[in-house]
Amino acid sequence: MRKYLTIGEVAKGLNINVSKIRHYEREGLIEPSIIDDNLYRLYDHDKIDQLENLLLLRDLNIPMVEIKALIQNYSVENYLDKLNKSKINIDKEIEELKKKRDKVNEKIDMISHLSEDETRFEIVSIGKRNLYEVFKCPSRIMYIKEKYDLISNLKWFDLSKLSSLYTVYFEDNTMGCFVDERALNMCDSHIIVHEVKEGRYLTLNRYLKTSKDAESETDLTLLEQESTKEAIKELEEYMVENKLKARGPLMLKYNMRGTYDRIYCTNITFEVLISE
Repeated sequence: MRKYLTIGEVAKGLNINVSKIRHYEREGLIEPSIIDDNLYRLYDHDKIDQLENLLLLRDLNIPMVEIKALIQNYSVENYLDKLNKSKINIDKEIEELKKKRDKVNEKIDMISHLSEDETRFEIVSIGKRNLYEVFKCPSRIMYIKEKYDLISNLKWFDLSKLSSLYTVYFEDNTMGCFVDERALNMCDSHIIVHEVKEGRYLTLNRYLKTSKDAESETDLTLLEQESTKEAIKELEEYMVENKLKARGPLMLKYNMRGTYDRIYCTNITFEVLISE
């Protein structure tokens, strides 16, 4: 009874082509355990394990020249070093893929709500959190260029952050733009911390939609501001009707923006503290 596997059986078991094994043999990366009297190339557990390691290194995009050097001067330390470096690269790729997935989910969520007009008020309990001040100024309409000029010199900046800022309206008729920990690089040590109290918050999540006129230039910032004012008025009326009193400033969290089929859409969560 035959004790070893043929090259065809090894290829089938590892789900690869025989030609790949022959290529690695020609490159001097692997050799059969024995060649029998009928010139069959036969392989045992040890050679199959070597081939699996070789396939793993290639799947990790390690260049062939480095694999050859590793095999010719093999040591456990060198092998572990290659694997650990590959693991670091894989972890980075996973993080990048997670970011891509989040972006895709945002776009799916935005598009799926284009036809939604429902107004949803909720009272939710939110723990203490910190927001980090980007800038503070008198309350007014701000265009994208002005925001860019104010935050583009910050270390954590990238253009997508312009669509995910908090806006807080204070009693002295000023407004502040903030980011949370997810957007902050702590090397900006000078940044001002704004503590948001723990408590029960009245929230309103709205999709503000504006139809773009293909024949003329549409001032989206101005139209967005008008829609925001209407939503704030709804929030204030709801508070009056339900005898709720604000215990802190009004906060707007810009979750996402996008244009789809000539409809400019902004998703905003309005928050106001009603009890501590």
